[in-house]
Amino acid sequence: MSYDKDWEVHLALNNPYDPIHNYMEQSVSPAPRIKSVEFRFSSRRYGDTEAVATMDDGTTEVYIVCWFGDELSFSPSEFVGLTAEEARDLKQRKDISYLQS
Repeated sequence: MSYDKDWEVHLALNNPYDPIHNYMEQSVSPAPRIKSVEFRFSSRRYGDTEAVATMDDGTTEVYIVCWFGDELSFSPSEFVGLTAEEARDLKQRKDISYLQS
């Protein structure tokens, strides 16, 4: 009896009953994007201004970032179209730029 190693590899990678295969085959939904943003006074420890967003999936009142107004500045248009993670990255880049100046 001949044993084909390639066939075993093929079955291992394409087994629809394998939970890892099923996990990898699931479609990943794209992260919701910011539709609009409102700046508010913040009582948070790390800032006096916060951005609260409405997302394109209908979610409202989503906290995005906070900052100190005497250190950083933003306009709402900078956040529109970004995911929450991308908005946090933007804040981090501006924060680093401020600290290095």
